[in-house]
Amino acid sequence: MKWKRTNTKIIVCPVGHINLVDDGEIPKFCYECGREIDYSPEAQSIRTCKRCGRPISRDLDKIKNGFMEEYKDTGLCIECWVKSNTPMLNILKARALEHAL
Repeated sequence: MKWKRTNTKIIVCPVGHINLVDDGEIPKFCYECGREIDYSPEAQSIRTCKRCGRPISRDLDKIKNGFMEEYKDTGLCIECWVKSNTPMLNILKARALEHAL
């Protein structure tokens, strides 16, 4: 799935499953586990990647349920951080190969 910022909203159930819904849709229960969804601002506050818009978290339980892992506290998922730092990573790979030989 290609992540774009559209009218699609991200709703999180109490377990941490991600439910993608259209703008006017308000599901009462989670699509995956069937638990009732809490729409309070505290329960629905999720961080998203600044670049691709995917939900990110540092909590390992949430990462299994559809979140991407956040790279340190940059606000970027790992994939976007790697894409934005490719030149630096290529230099580090070349230096590591020199030390290995």
